[in-house]
Amino acid sequence: EADRPAPAVLETAQPAEPTAQSSSAPSGLPLASAANASPLAQWDDSRPLVSELLEAHAGAIAELASLLRETEPLFDPNLHDGLWLVRFLLSHKMSVNASAKAARQTLQWRAANKMDAIAHTVLSKPLTEWPGYGAVFPHLPIHYMAPMGIDGPLVMLVESSECSVSQLMKEKDIERAYIQYMLHSLEYTYQYTDRATRLSGRLTKLHRVLCLPTLSRRHISLSFFRIAGSREIKQAQNSYPQVLGIMFLLDLPPAMAWTWHHVIQPLLPTRTAEKTEMITLSKEKDRAKMNVVLPEKMMPKRLYGGGGDLLPHPSTLSLNDSGPKVERA
Repeated sequence: EADRPAPAVLETAQPAEPTAQSSSAPSGLPLASAANASPLAQWDDSRPLVSELLEAHAGAIAELASLLRETEPLFDPNLHDGLWLVRFLLSHKMSVNASAKAARQTLQWRAANKMDAIAHTVLSKPLTEWPGYGAVFPHLPIHYMAPMGIDGPLVMLVESSECSVSQLMKEKDIERAYIQYMLHSLEYTYQYTDRATRLSGRLTKLHRVLCLPTLSRRHISLSFFRIAGSREIKQAQNSYPQVLGIMFLLDLPPAMAWTWHHVIQPLLPTRTAEKTEMITLSKEKDRAKMNVVLPEKMMPKRLYGGGGDLLPHPSTLSLNDSGPKVERA
């Protein structure tokens, strides 16, 4: 097609080749009934039931599968099932043609960037061994947690007190290192949320919590935000439909709110900007809004400004683990 851009090929370190089935498809786990989810995940759950999504959109799913079989050699109906397909439909307002175009671009992008091999890396190696970790994490620690168990939402926490974007930008070859690290993080997020979706029977996403009470100039770098909003990052994020949930900005200083709205937000991918909520934890109404998605009684205190320890990275959990014991908020 004339309007189809070539997939961006990212300069990533070459991971070991995968030994399992292609992970351009989901994890391969069967869809579970929501009634079989772990007790920890049985809260006032607002996540959509996958069975209802598949039933409601069965016609569009079948039409999309048929179109991809005819137009995309990388599409494999034995791997790319109804859940994989409905993610594209939901992200493209149920347009079969737009969804087919996005799915083709995703499959081609994954092949060009050897994403199946990267999936193998993030599922078999600790975070500390991911490419780019050494350059990025010391200055921009990104903590992943599964507070509600292995079949609940994935939560990402970033605290401004731990971060220094200005120091990050002094690292050698930081653009390449950052893109490497984020590519692995995005793939891990997809693999985790797909597994959680199949285990719980509910569409599961990543929710991001950015604690920003100490936000200052050392956290602001136009060069960094240009990298974070680059074509490579945007194309990568577009290849994971219905994975990113809400991004909560906690206690953003009033003086920085203008900078966020007028400088930072325009540089971010559109979908990221649209899913952002500014929260002041001292305001009961704001706290209640966050509580709907991340129930305070089930979260570590640290997510609600109460200090305390972080949960371990979700890769430490087994499929049968309901999650580590933690002091709740």
